[in-house]
Amino acid sequence: MTQYYYIDERNGRRRGPVSASELCNCGVTPSTQVWRHGMRDWHTAGNLRELSQLFRQQPDAAEAHRSRSERQYQRREGYEPRKPNDMFVWSVLSMLLCPVTGLVALVYAILANSFWEIHEYDGSEKATERSKMWCRISLGIFLFFCIVGVFLLIACVNY
Repeated sequence: MTQYYYIDERNGRRRGPVSASELCNCGVTPSTQVWRHGMRDWHTAGNLRELSQLFRQQPDAAEAHRSRSERQYQRREGYEPRKPNDMFVWSVLSMLLCPVTGLVALVYAILANSFWEIHEYDGSEKATERSKMWCRISLGIFLFFCIVGVFLLIACVNY
């Protein structure tokens, strides 16, 4: 079995020996410098005929950068995910009721939209749910202080 050495692109150090099948697991790309016994000099991995099949099996760069949830939704034929309810307006309103928790709701609403824009559908759904939760907490705190205020007002009037 042929053993390869490679130059780690992150720190420039020589690594190895590893088998050809392990090269991709080590972060070796077609532009990585590799060497094996019998070679005079280092060569880029993509230019070696014995390694060309190895890099053809890797997904292309666009596929590698797509999110897991985007690939998951695209596997379902004809399925277009529905955008979650935009909680932006509700979170701004909750900031009027209780500024601290309303701000948290607003941050999650913005995150939900950002996740949706980059096709991270699972993250968008989770951020939307958290924004809803913080809007409800804001409403609960507001109602609590309204009730306490009414009781204090009644107590002051009767005093």
